Amino acid sequence: MADRRPGKGPYSYVHADTSVEGSFHANGRARVDGLVRGPVRVRGLLQVGPGGRIEGGPVRAQELHVAGIVTAPVIVPGAVEVWRGGRLEGEVRAGSLAIEMGGTFVGRRVEPGEAAQADPASPGPAQEPMDVVNGVRNEEAP
Repeated sequence: MADRRPGKGPYSYVHADTSVEGSFHANGRARVDGLVRGPVRVRGLLQVGPGGRIEGGPVRAQELHVAGIVTAPVIVPGAVEVWRGGRLEGEVRAGSLAIEMGGTFVGRRVEPGEAAQADPASPGPAQEPMDVVNGVRNEEAP
């Protein structure tokens, strides 16, 4: 029987000297060390390396590890992890969100079953915007 864990199976890679404009789809694991502009859908683990960047989105994956920069809405049923040196900006709808010391999250986390915000720039009854730097919440976030 095939191993269906997010970290196993086929592997797709966007090299540091590569940019993708438009949709990026992958089955299994994917790693981005270059630039992807547009919607991203990965049926497995998506890793954004220290030099990697994803812009626009939305980003959909089973799990997401960010050591580079993601500036996009994120929809992940599993775990989203922002590692040291990583930066995640945007609305995050995930099973869990972890920010390592030295990682940065600027945006809002929305519970998976919660309706999407009509205007993501305005805080509503959902959770307030969150600005987390070095794994510590900044209470003076906009």
